[in-house]
Amino acid sequence: MSRFYLAPQSEERFRAVTKKTLHVSHVRHKCACGKQTTAKALTQYGKCAACQHGVTDAEISAMRKRLKTMVTGDVAPAPSTWTKASEA
Repeated sequence: MSRFYLAPQSEERFRAVTKKTLHVSHVRHKCACGKQTTAKALTQYGKCAACQHGVTDAEISAMRKRLKTMVTGDVAPAPSTWTKASEA
């Protein structure tokens, strides 16, 4: 049984609309900046998400470093907020 059994003409409309729409794939392509992005993003926006939001390479590497420390748990010890009475 077709999912269009209640309105048979809706299947014809669906097929016609699907046939004439632009085919956009999720295959990886490179942006002008050199980063990989999907063909859909390039078709819709003309650039990758990083270029669209104006993110620099330094910010991206800083974000990757923070994510790595969050995932691996390699966090530098935080400075102590306590001071000894003799030092105060």
